[in-house]
Amino acid sequence: KSLESGGEARDDEADIAALDDLDNYDHTATPNVSGIMVNFRELLFFWREYYTHRGRDRLSLEFSSHLRFVEWKTVVDMLCADDGSPHSLVAHKINLPRSPYSRAPRST
Repeated sequence: KSLESGGEARDDEADIAALDDLDNYDHTATPNVSGIMVNFRELLFFWREYYTHRGRDRLSLEFSSHLRFVEWKTVVDMLCADDGSPHSLVAHKINLPRSPYSRAPRST
């Protein structure tokens, strides 16, 4: 980008460098998983639970992302494998809350 101040171009270069660092991050090399990966993994857990059980919101996700839900869920499942595979965010299982959808519905 050609900008008068050059400030935004430097910011873009820093963003690209940060993304490259994430691409090259070897989460199997350290026993302590990076905080950003764990946070993102927890967020994906929430999104997967939320969208799996809400049909209308799932349609909104499909329209806004231009992806079919099945494709979205396939990518999320790969990222959430927690098995140290090249696509998983973390190398081992992390403690996640129990899904609110695994409980029996409240009776009235």
